[in-house]
Amino acid sequence: EGGAIYINGGTVSITNSTMSSNISSREGGALFIGDGAVTITNSTMSSNSSGREGGGVFADGGSLSITLSTLRNNTAGREGGGINTAVTTNITNSTITGNTVTGANRDGGGLWADADTTVINSTFSENTTTRNGGNVFREGGTVRFRNTILNAGSPANCSGTITNTGTNIDSGNTCFTATNG
Repeated sequence: EGGAIYINGGTVSITNSTMSSNISSREGGALFIGDGAVTITNSTMSSNSSGREGGGVFADGGSLSITLSTLRNNTAGREGGGINTAVTTNITNSTITGNTVTGANRDGGGLWADADTTVINSTFSENTTTRNGGNVFREGGTVRFRNTILNAGSPANCSGTITNTGTNIDSGNTCFTATNG
């Protein structure tokens, strides 16, 4: 768990950091959060891989904030090629691109969310999965997007109910309809 960093409590700030080419046979190719308040700022997570969930980040306890950061080309065997979160999550001014879920019938290439998640001024692009929500898959919680671009997710940009709080661009028209998912 946690190919680069394993966190299980406390308040942790990761700033101006690069986590690249890390491997976890379980969750969190770069970062595993079991508990704690974690803030990631001006950092890059790229080319990390996990055998299960969260190719870039796996968050199962505490809270997660990602600002001015990039998650690129991470891979997960199950859900959440870029991010797999079951905690309150805020993503601001960040780019989630080129992340992949490889396992059969799995969801959420860029983001797999099972908790309240707010995304502002960010870009999700060219994330892929084998079943639903190439860019974003909402399992649970309230997922809100504002001023965000969702582009070229495969097989579709989004799956699950996503709340549009204004000025989003959805290239596939799958994120903000009453029937997405």
